[in-house]
Amino acid sequence: MKLVFVTDLHLANTPPVNRIDNYNESIFEKLEFVATYCVEHNIKHLLIGGDISHSYSPSDELMYGLVSILVQAKLEMYYVYGNHDMQGGNPKYIHKTNFGLLEKYNWCHNVSKAPVVLSNCVIAGRDYNVEEEVERNWLLPKLPPDASGKTTLLITHPMVVNEKTLFIDGEFKQINVKEIETNADVLLCGHYHNGFPKVIKVRLLEKLHRIVNPGSIARISLRQAQESYGPRLAHITVSKGKVRVKLVKIPRKPTEEIFDEENYIRKKKNVRARDSFIHVMRELSQTNVMKDNFVDNLNAVLEKPPKKLRKVIGKRIIKLLKEKING
Repeated sequence: MKLVFVTDLHLANTPPVNRIDNYNESIFEKLEFVATYCVEHNIKHLLIGGDISHSYSPSDELMYGLVSILVQAKLEMYYVYGNHDMQGGNPKYIHKTNFGLLEKYNWCHNVSKAPVVLSNCVIAGRDYNVEEEVERNWLLPKLPPDASGKTTLLITHPMVVNEKTLFIDGEFKQINVKEIETNADVLLCGHYHNGFPKVIKVRLLEKLHRIVNPGSIARISLRQAQESYGPRLAHITVSKGKVRVKLVKIPRKPTEEIFDEENYIRKKKNVRARDSFIHVMRELSQTNVMKDNFVDNLNAVLEKPPKKLRKVIGKRIIKLLKEKING
């Protein structure tokens, strides 16, 4: 049994800012590569780890483009929904969007609704859930009797990273990949766009588990484009209870051909300067020098700061304000 896993397509009605190429065309080119790879390797099963769209209401054109590629390659699709696919993170409204139409195809399987049992493996899934995002226990749902003894693949969309575990106020904000506990043979992760440099192997209860994130198909920001291990596909082979996972690079354009780097960096600096200014103003407001509603008024203005205001939010002004506050 051979399968391919990709994640985080982020097809977008409105392309990300600072992309200077045709964003959706770039995504479809990568999907065409994935489909061609599947045909050449006689693979019929494509798994997607969520965030198919960048919006919970993808356009007809985008969904038609995706469906056309899958139909032409004669692929069965197994997927879960990510946070971007669901309005307010609530899956109950899915049926009112084009994703609802997608579910009507008999070759499209939302495996969070029901696991799919194949000849020698079973594919299960868990849609994104903000309350479960940083759980350490990613367990299989209840499986049908005919799944017994077969290799289990679980598709998820949590914030699992290959960096250190992050705690804020005693709560997990992100989980290191090696702290995950799962009873699935292979845990297929999305959401974390950078992906993992290699397949992570974790031994739990005397059983070897594999955790895979090949990196996002999309490159939403310059930082992701420069630091990501993706885009890649995960070629999964299941044979006689044994699993092999190979990560294959998906061709992509050089970063300088898809991003206006200079403009991106300039905007980032403006955002950092604005945030620093807001922070200082909040400190100033707490000294009772300003009226109680000062912060609200300031935030209202800075939602869309005029050009003149942006020009005066510089390091020198911030330094002077801090000196005044610290007395």
